Amino acid sequence: MRINHTLPVAILIALLSFSVEGVKIVRVLSQNVKFILAAGDPSIRAPVIVERLLAKDPLYDIIAFQEVFSTKADYLGMTLLVEGLAAVYPFHVKLQPNPIPRSKFYDSGLLIVSRYPIELVEFHEYGSSSGLDALSSKGMMIAAVNVTSSEDNSEQLPKLVFGNTHLQAGAEATRLKQISEASDAFKRAIASIPESINAVVLAAGDFNVNEQDQESYNFLMDTLSDQTRDLFREVAEESVVGATLGSRRIDYVFGLDKISGERMRGSYKVLEAGVDDFAMDGDLTDHKGAYAIIELSNETIIEDDEKASSAFQVVPISIFFLFSCITLLAFVF
Repeated sequence: MRINHTLPVAILIALLSFSVEGVKIVRVLSQNVKFILAAGDPSIRAPVIVERLLAKDPLYDIIAFQEVFSTKADYLGMTLLVEGLAAVYPFHVKLQPNPIPRSKFYDSGLLIVSRYPIELVEFHEYGSSSGLDALSSKGMMIAAVNVTSSEDNSEQLPKLVFGNTHLQAGAEATRLKQISEASDAFKRAIASIPESINAVVLAAGDFNVNEQDQESYNFLMDTLSDQTRDLFREVAEESVVGATLGSRRIDYVFGLDKISGERMRGSYKVLEAGVDDFAMDGDLTDHKGAYAIIELSNETIIEDDEKASSAFQVVPISIFFLFSCITLLAFVF
């Protein structure tokens, strides 16, 4: 008797494909563009930055810009970036706070552009600032990004909460206060989002904290959330500095895995993280970008005290899946 292998093979492929559904790769970049007149006319530099970002292959999915400063009357730098990138990055969060406080000359200089729908969850203007930084409304911009779509079978992917900030330059005492304020902003943002516990939370930006200053770096890691992951350091060798400004690494992408004592249950893993120097050629800015590539998964992270109670559900399914594959392979061959 001749055996028809087509049906068993098709079933096997369907079973195996189950293991890769609900996964999406997301690429994020943090880039300080230094749109201040002392660094050169933004109207000349912005189109080149746009051109280089659009030439990326693969493209970034979310870009957090710092120092895209606007005044009450001048939005040129921001407008050039938003309009220049709009064909690929149609979604954005900009111009915060709005309106600019009377006591400030600039807005926060923060801009997030995204290939996926994005909405502002919270903008917190830091109450502490000093020196020239006091002229701007520096703060933490927190947005929710919907990375799912009806076409990619990823409806069960976790929510992505994305923060962008630019902390005080110099004046360490002021910067430490801002870090505490940033932490509180994330606590409020997470509390305001329905089912936010099933989220992946990232914080990107120019933190003005040198990793080599261990005391300040440890304060940042310990304070920003209850469990903070430096995504670059997770994949880079210890000897690699990853400098973003001169010899210092002060631009980061962090994962905030535990907020207000609650473990964020959205699942992700770091595929790659590093430094992007696309804007250094031609003196477009003085900062290299910090990037991270993560893989979001529809798996749910379970706390240790819940693992025992849920194990009886997970193990039989895994055994059944493995047994099914082995049986089909034996039948086919």
